[in-house]
Amino acid sequence: MEGEVSEHTFNLFLRHMYGCKMDVKEVAEFSTLAELHSIASQFGQVELEKEVKERLRRVLDMETRGPTALVE
Repeated sequence: MEGEVSEHTFNLFLRHMYGCKMDVKEVAEFSTLAELHSIASQFGQVELEKEVKERLRRVLDMETRGPTALVE
């Protein structure tokens, strides 16, 4: 796996791979979403990648302080 991801994110992804339903709409942390997107693209999980990308867009749109505040 390329790059580092948190244990929490990796566990979410593993559960997804083994058939547990992941509700991406419930994930609010920008870093977790970014890590999920990275893992999904690396392992060819196209549907999950699309879901996470859409959720990232929504989180950025909802952020009132602007996207730079999320990165900081």
